Amino acid sequence: MKKTCIETARKIKMDLENKISIQHETKVLSYKLYKYLSNKPSFYIYDHQKNIYVLVNENQINIDFFSKKNRIEKLIDWTLDVLPIINLLKTECRLPIIRDSEIDLDCYLDQQYNKFLQALKNLPCENPNDIKVKAIEEFCETIVEALKFYLDGYPGTAFEKFKNGMDIFLKHHNDLDRLTLLDDEIRTKDILFRIRSEKDEDKTINQIGMFHIPFDLREIVGSYRFSISGYPSLYLGSSLLGCWEELNKPQKDSLNMSAFKIKNIENVKILDISFAPKLLATTINDHFNLSSNKHDFTDLLFVWVLSSACSVKVKHVDRPFKSEYIIPQLLTEWVRRSSDFDAISYTSTKALEINNSNYTLYKNYVFPSKIRSNKGHCSYLESLFEISDPVKYSVLEYPKYRSGNNAISKFAFDEKIEEFGDDYYSTDFGKLESLCKDIVLDLKGR
Repeated sequence: MKKTCIETARKIKMDLENKISIQHETKVLSYKLYKYLSNKPSFYIYDHQKNIYVLVNENQINIDFFSKKNRIEKLIDWTLDVLPIINLLKTECRLPIIRDSEIDLDCYLDQQYNKFLQALKNLPCENPNDIKVKAIEEFCETIVEALKFYLDGYPGTAFEKFKNGMDIFLKHHNDLDRLTLLDDEIRTKDILFRIRSEKDEDKTINQIGMFHIPFDLREIVGSYRFSISGYPSLYLGSSLLGCWEELNKPQKDSLNMSAFKIKNIENVKILDISFAPKLLATTINDHFNLSSNKHDFTDLLFVWVLSSACSVKVKHVDRPFKSEYIIPQLLTEWVRRSSDFDAISYTSTKALEINNSNYTLYKNYVFPSKIRSNKGHCSYLESLFEISDPVKYSVLEYPKYRSGNNAISKFAFDEKIEEFGDDYYSTDFGKLESLCKDIVLDLKGR
């Protein structure tokens, strides 16, 4: 946003503070500022006949429109407090973070945070204030220090440092309940999905096999983004497409797909650190235009720091150790030790272009085991779900799904979801989701 806009908004603000009535010059400046802004605030006026607020068309806004003080104040707030945050999200908060150098992750993340913090300090807004910016800076420092201790070979110290950081986070975030995923925020109500890829295409995986790797086979459990080697966790996705991309797009004939219905969603607490900057920019825009309240973006910026540390794209996918997993794994340990959350929701790092139309397809969920056993699965996690029998991709070849009202529109298997638009349920994955949902809902009805 150009410096001219900031200076004009500040001058208008000073005029309002120093003069009893609104001067013509102030109205003219306000109108010029409004016209100059490429991203404009929306204004609503009350329609007494319809008893509702209606959006004012841009062509209806003229110099006299700014004869009312509250409209000028809204324009000032937008220019000085809201629009700079929206621009910050779009320019400095892109996710996932893609490492473009070979330096160690702690040094690289430190560089990214320094750019973010410098941009934050340069904002014209009064909120977040200097005290809150300093707290965000301290949180960034503890994340980087935790990474450094881990890479230096001190995982225990790394966790203690990370815990200190989360204490800062909680102090300024007030309480974690505000990060609890609401049940109506799950894309398909109460239902998540899982894919297992079986190299032997003729081998059938049963319902139990779709759960996490059993404890008696924990030796084969590798290190994943939110779980350590040897520790089984259940990874689920908001869509089959997202699950498939998380598995690096295996051959379609190897896929086994199930729906997981959460039995009592109101009793399941999910920590939501999924963060889509473009979507949040739009959400802030919409919320500001519909609300007259002052806005404090501190919580949002704290969450970005945490989410970004958990959203670094793996640079060397074929190597056993992945430093990009350190902070997410420390967060999982912290959640298990310090909270009563059952799972963590996070945004996929596999999809490079997440936007307003597809973000719900790319949310992932990790449910760490809570009760260890000599064999089998975590009994607590088992109690949370109804699981559909797995469906093979080949089911789509049945005549039922290839003719009449059930005809499936064939899409190339590697097409991007942006090309699907609202037609996702006409794709193979969309149809398979519907089938999995029908199976799991039928189980509940028995």
